[in-house]
Amino acid sequence: MKIIEKAMCSGCRTCVYVCPVKAISVETYRDGFEHIVIDDKLCIQCEKCKSVCPMLNGN
Repeated sequence: MKIIEKAMCSGCRTCVYVCPVKAISVETYRDGFEHIVIDDKLCIQCEKCKSVCPMLNGN
């Protein structure tokens, strides 16, 4: 599952905090930028991450 395109993500980590099964984490790439990573094996498709994303919901 994908929450939002990497370029659109503000990095607020709200999705990480709201995930009930801890399927979302933050990974730092070699370029020094952090990106949201979703473990599809853990994800239960509840979409709480999408419901709280300020970039998707105009907050």
